[in-house]
Amino acid sequence: MGFITQAPLLHWHQVSHSSSSSSRVFRQSRHTHRAFPPTLVPLAIPKSQRSASITMAMTMTRVPSTPLTREEAKARLDGNDVGDSQVEAIATLTFQQSINCCGVTSVAYALSSLGCPTSVDELFLVVGMDVDSAVGDGMTLAEIYDAAQRYVARAGLPIFVECYHFDKFKASAEGWATATASELASGLDDLLILNFHSGIAHGWASGGGGHFSVLAAADEAHGDVIMADVHGVKYGSFWATPANQMFEAMMDKDSCGRSRGALRFGRTDRSVNRPLPGLTPTVLDWAHPPAPYDATILRSYVPDRWDAGLGARNMEAVSALSSGMRVLEGDGSPLARLDDIMRALEASYTYHLDTFLPPTEVAAMAQLLTKKGLTSASASVVNVPNVTAAGLMTALQTAGLGKQGVVVLASYEFNTAYGAPLMAKEKGEAGALSHGTRAWSLIAAVNPDADVTDDAGVVLAPAHHVILAGRLWCTSAERLAAAMVAVDPESSGDDVSFVVLNNRGEGTTS
Repeated sequence: MGFITQAPLLHWHQVSHSSSSSSRVFRQSRHTHRAFPPTLVPLAIPKSQRSASITMAMTMTRVPSTPLTREEAKARLDGNDVGDSQVEAIATLTFQQSINCCGVTSVAYALSSLGCPTSVDELFLVVGMDVDSAVGDGMTLAEIYDAAQRYVARAGLPIFVECYHFDKFKASAEGWATATASELASGLDDLLILNFHSGIAHGWASGGGGHFSVLAAADEAHGDVIMADVHGVKYGSFWATPANQMFEAMMDKDSCGRSRGALRFGRTDRSVNRPLPGLTPTVLDWAHPPAPYDATILRSYVPDRWDAGLGARNMEAVSALSSGMRVLEGDGSPLARLDDIMRALEASYTYHLDTFLPPTEVAAMAQLLTKKGLTSASASVVNVPNVTAAGLMTALQTAGLGKQGVVVLASYEFNTAYGAPLMAKEKGEAGALSHGTRAWSLIAAVNPDADVTDDAGVVLAPAHHVILAGRLWCTSAERLAAAMVAVDPESSGDDVSFVVLNNRGEGTTS
């Protein structure tokens, strides 16, 4: 799975070589091999019976994938001009991933297929990714999405990117069938890369691990998806597998504990439905966000450096404070890293590791930084008694959220805000000391016209768990209000508070 090239950056033909690497201490390999129980999916699913077949699929035996030549892949789509032309366009490119670089290679493959020639080298260099992020242990779907977003934005490409995690509470087999049909109908105006467990997708009895590759086409006559694989040396350039077997492979969880899924790339200069019918985006597109969100504002919440702003577990509050300082003062701020703040204040690491900080203590830290002359930002705590979703939205807007020079930090219970049990408390020795599902984030934006139940009404920029949830994700005002109450189970009543950092030279209500 390796890669060497002596070609210029715009050349996309790569050759593989073998290499070895060790994963980083703090992140488990996402390519861990493990056994899994058999299930199934039928090979042939007539359109009229597809929903019923999807329901039956989970009770039947898995089937082996089918290796295909380019000609065989096209022959399967005989009579489907759109699918045939899509396979032909993809087949004109040659990509072979480097060691553990299937995600990055798939992004290059997708962009090149959509008319934006891109090499793996360019992705690494333009995005500024550390090679160990890929080679050391592979990358999560959220990380690959972040890389794709950064590249598209910096290269100025007419491309949008959407992220879809196939969490059991987000995705359905019926929705997946709708999505593949829609993608096929739009031809090369959009393209999907899939993140899946290779053993499940190929119908193996055991083995396999996380993998990324390009969806070449949906073979509706056989109920299959046809994949253009970035690791042709191992899997062959093309192969087919039952669509529902692939759905199951995408629902498999990676080592960070979240289901895999798909990234969708589409041309912004063509008429393409957004989001993809049948699926719900799980990470916000900050490069081409939906109305009324402003891309310039959202980009300020995304660090320039690829590996910056990832935070540290049990240091959620200081992670959020450092992220807030970076948004206010830029990536060059002397307070843009949590350790910068800890050292500047000579603060106790053990106290912070042991204590989930309330808003008053976070504001006090910020005020001490101002007193020491390390920042011009003021800090205050805004209290919202007997909080309601509408009252929280009013308080956030009154505090100046959305204005240049104002940053809002809030603590909350993660799963309540997410609306599903995405995050589990750690087990074992670490779990006994972990802050669990309590979190701190920056509130990046709100939609003032959204209903309080609108799942896209509030945008959060997490200070931690970025490889799980992404750089920006959305929730409703109703869920956020409930999550802010739930973060302190020992408190009485429904009073909540949040921290406001302000370097506009204006006061805030506290």
